[in-house]
Amino acid sequence: MATTVNIQEPLKLEILDQANRARCCGSGNYDFRSINPVTKLKHSSESPIFDGHFLVTATLYSIEPDGQLQKKSRNNLIGNTIAESRNLNDLTGSRGIFFVFPNLYIRRPGSYKILYQLISIFGPNGTSMIPESTVIDSVFSDTVSAYAPRYYPGKSKVSMLLRFLAKQTPDLKTRNL
Repeated sequence: MATTVNIQEPLKLEILDQANRARCCGSGNYDFRSINPVTKLKHSSESPIFDGHFLVTATLYSIEPDGQLQKKSRNNLIGNTIAESRNLNDLTGSRGIFFVFPNLYIRRPGSYKILYQLISIFGPNGTSMIPESTVIDSVFSDTVSAYAPRYYPGKSKVSMLLRFLAKQTPDLKTRNL
C-alpha cells in the first residue's frame, strides 16, 4: 500500500518519559536490567503519518568530566537500539505515533545521555529509501546515571502511559509490567 507522507512539514520528536537511571549489566549475557523508566517518545506533526514509515535510533554518549559529550562504542548500549513507529492512543484518547525502548541496557557505570534520532524510511511517494534514509529530527535525553549493581537505587514505578500503550499492542514486551 503506497501512502503519501508530507515530509516538507517539520516533524518533532518529543521525549514523554525520561530515563534517569540504569543498573549496569556488565559484559555477561545474563541479569539484564533495562534503563529506567522505559523511554517513550512521540513525534508531533499536523499531517497524517502511518506505522512503519519512521524509526527512532538510540546512541549512547558519555558525559566527560569537562561536560563534553563523547560517543561511546556501540557495545556499551545494548538491547533494542531501534524502535519502530506505533500508531497508538495516548491516555487522553488522542491518536499518535509512539516509539518505545523497553529493552535498552548500559554495560558500564557512569553518566550518559542518549541521542534519539527520528529517521524516515519511506520517501514522499511511498517508496523505500533504505539505505538513503533521512534523519528528520534528533533529541538528547536528560542525564542517565548507570550504577554498579551494589549501588543501584532501584526501579521507579511503571508509568500509566506505558501500561496503556502495552495493552494496545501485544508485541510490546516490557519486563515486570
